[in-house]
Amino acid sequence: SWIEIDLGEGFGLIPTCYEVYHGKADGNDALRSWNFQASHNDRHWQTLREHRNDFRITEGFQKITSSLHYINDITEPLRAFRYFRILMTGSNSSGREHLCISKVELFG
Repeated sequence: SWIEIDLGEGFGLIPTCYEVYHGKADGNDALRSWNFQASHNDRHWQTLREHRNDFRITEGFQKITSSLHYINDITEPLRAFRYFRILMTGSNSSGREHLCISKVELFG
């Protein structure tokens, strides 16, 4: 499962952090393993942060913030990204592959 954000033609962002809001009141189906990715063209994706067994979401509609420290790892000139996505790489807290996000905020 995944969700994609398109900033639109002529817009881009070099993100420094992002926030994910869990989308269920009861806290079930919380994200645990996912990649936060970015793309210039919606075809080739670069992973900016990988999460494995991240247990920070523990209750309904909770928000978590993740900093991005990828800038020093990029060998090519840094350009603003137009597309972003959250790609689940494992089951959620209920053992399913449902992606329950109510909101994503990007900062840069």
